[in-house]
Amino acid sequence: MIATAGGTVLARCTGDRPEVVSATPAQGFRVQTEDDDGGPRVRFRAGQTRIEVKLTCADGRPVAAVATDD
Repeated sequence: MIATAGGTVLARCTGDRPEVVSATPAQGFRVQTEDDDGGPRVRFRAGQTRIEVKLTCADGRPVAAVATDD
């Protein structure tokens, strides 16, 4: 599980491909998920605060890169 100020992401890896199992926003945040060639992303947003979680896999486990823009 990946916890951020905007919410939590539960992810898994199938082979070397990350997959979002669930994304739950924190109170006051909205959540958006998308999956493109670069892998899945989860975005949490509340007002001007944006938190993006980008997922990759390493050794069969999900790895998150979290960026905050507020």
